[in-house]
Amino acid sequence: MYVHLDKLRGHDAELYRLVAEKTKQDTGICEVEPETFEHDVMQRLITFAKAQKYLPVPVESLPSDQELLQKATDQAAGFARLQQYADMDEGLAQVPENASLIDVWLTKRGLPWSSNNVDAAVSALKNVLTWRLKVEAPPPPAEVLKRLSDGTTQLPIDVAPSKAASVAQLKDWLARTREATGRYIRPRGSFGSSL
Repeated sequence: MYVHLDKLRGHDAELYRLVAEKTKQDTGICEVEPETFEHDVMQRLITFAKAQKYLPVPVESLPSDQELLQKATDQAAGFARLQQYADMDEGLAQVPENASLIDVWLTKRGLPWSSNNVDAAVSALKNVLTWRLKVEAPPPPAEVLKRLSDGTTQLPIDVAPSKAASVAQLKDWLARTREATGRYIRPRGSFGSSL
């Protein structure tokens, strides 16, 4: 005989539990052999089988518009919170594995996506998730000073020359400064006039 388990659950919870344990099925329609049950259970099952065609199929109520809107708002807040974790200096790496781990964690616990639930998931999975490491820019390479034609060393480009510098050092420093900055440096006031 065939039994509609959803109807049975609403009609007789104890009988439903016994049938579900025996058939290893908890929803839908299943085939049941009444002879495999004890006599009183078998009688209840046969009585239900005759009456089940007149019982309505239980229908789950649909969520209201406000509930759907709240769920969508919470979900958007959860995604935004996850993006905040990714935008931090040493934040979450933006890889699909992180989103999958958080989604699986929430699904296993029956939790919807929301800001608070994402916080809880990140906290619980902080050792499993992939994080970006803060990479500091390497220091600029040290300037290598060469020997000039007169036997002196080049002057560092970031330090203004002193009066003790040779003519070759001054010419070299000026040429390298112009090349680095793209500007022609002139002494102040040499071509100007004052009124």
